[in-house]
Amino acid sequence: MDIPEANALTERYLNTLGVKNFRNSSFDELGVEEYDLVISNYAYTELDRGLQDVYKTNIIDGSANGYITCNFIIHFAAGGKFDTYSKDELLALKGDTETLTEEPLTAPTNFVLVWRK
Repeated sequence: MDIPEANALTERYLNTLGVKNFRNSSFDELGVEEYDLVISNYAYTELDRGLQDVYKTNIIDGSANGYITCNFIIHFAAGGKFDTYSKDELLALKGDTETLTEEPLTAPTNFVLVWRK
């Protein structure tokens, strides 16, 4: 789920590698579905809470496995006034989440959130 330009790049890259069974779509095409794997590199944690809720309901809740690289740069850049999920709320997204250290660590509060089926 991304902007059209990023989706086009992702599709070209995955097609070049011969990866099958991936889905690229836009926000307008979003609906409740099941997914084997959801990956977000910072994007999810850079959304406001309202959009995070939509993505949680439509994508994360139906995902068997997930990998989210988390940052809080938007929250800090807005002086704490940007309403986004906290680390504790992110840990509660799925029933069995764990955190990994971001490598390389690009900011002191960054981490990787993962869950597995």
